[in-house]
Amino acid sequence: MAEQEIRDFLGKLHDLWRDAAGFSGKPVEDAKWAAFCEEVGFTDEFQMIRPSGNPMGPSMMYKLYSSGDVNGEIMDLVSVDSVRTFADGNAAVATYTQHSKFKFKDMPNDDKAKVTAVLEKTEQGWKCVHLHRATA
Repeated sequence: MAEQEIRDFLGKLHDLWRDAAGFSGKPVEDAKWAAFCEEVGFTDEFQMIRPSGNPMGPSMMYKLYSSGDVNGEIMDLVSVDSVRTFADGNAAVATYTQHSKFKFKDMPNDDKAKVTAVLEKTEQGWKCVHLHRATA
């Protein structure tokens, strides 16, 4: 049960992220980004560690996506590769494969990445509290 909930949550996270970050061809909007962050758990304490090793929180992510430097085409969840729950089912670690195709400052990128997600089960459902992304 929990494993399928987590797989569904990760699918939803990517669908919402793709739209909020402008990969859907629509502009990045304050309200849409804020709603996305609230829905998936990207609070001020959330951080994503990038392949460079540098952390990035939701406000930095928003600035990047809304700057016009990123022109997204694809942000897909390719597969959920593992799910492990712990803390009496209230926390989980999942790994997944992501495919992103975009231009950063007009430089084409076609990235496959492996991501580790740390999740927390709340009264509102699963929330993502940390991501670590590595180029595959």
